[in-house]
Amino acid sequence: MIFGVIEVKVGHRRYALTPLSHREAQEIEAHGDCSFLSGRIRVDEGLPQDAQAEVLVHEVLHALVEDAGVEWEDEEHIVTVLGRRLAAFIADNAGLMWRLAEVLVPVTMQDFEDCIREGDGR
Repeated sequence: MIFGVIEVKVGHRRYALTPLSHREAQEIEAHGDCSFLSGRIRVDEGLPQDAQAEVLVHEVLHALVEDAGVEWEDEEHIVTVLGRRLAAFIADNAGLMWRLAEVLVPVTMQDFEDCIREGDGR
């Protein structure tokens, strides 16, 4: 569970969100990872929350690339560059993100509270 969410859906696939111990993150020399085969995204739990959010966006971009069937020789660089900018865009435009969520996923406030309480990644 990351940020109170158990899983996210990316394309046709669901990914479990699980913490990555800071020690293991140092061992693999990464702040997170995304496994399409196991359906898991991990984020270094030793990072500050804003950095965890950026890593989560980065790993979701990897899942999106995999789901799209795109193969880039320099995928890590592209995902890193886009991930940082997308995370900043989300942070800088939080009101727009809420409005987009309202438009794209019309739910009642009760539905929203239920999703948060149950850890549903919707």
